[in-house]
Amino acid sequence: MNFSAGEGGAVSAMLDGTIPLRDGDHPGGGSVITFTATPDPGKMVEKWTVNGVDLTTDHGTLEVARTYTIGALSQGHNRRGRFSDEVTTL
Repeated sequence: MNFSAGEGGAVSAMLDGTIPLRDGDHPGGGSVITFTATPDPGKMVEKWTVNGVDLTTDHGTLEVARTYTIGALSQGHNRRGRFSDEVTTL
């Protein structure tokens, strides 16, 4: 399993909510893995990608939540959190 962050933040992963994972770990299939994007100050989650393809919600919009959870893990998937500058409304 591979995961990474774009410039402007970090991505971490937890197995079953209790076991920290590192990029390159090989957890057993069928486990729940939660990825968390932590933006640097002044940044926000822009999107998640899986194998270079933008992850979208059920409504077809980009997935921008700070957490992303998967069930059984397939081999060869690369997950990446991307960040952009925060947008503020006046």
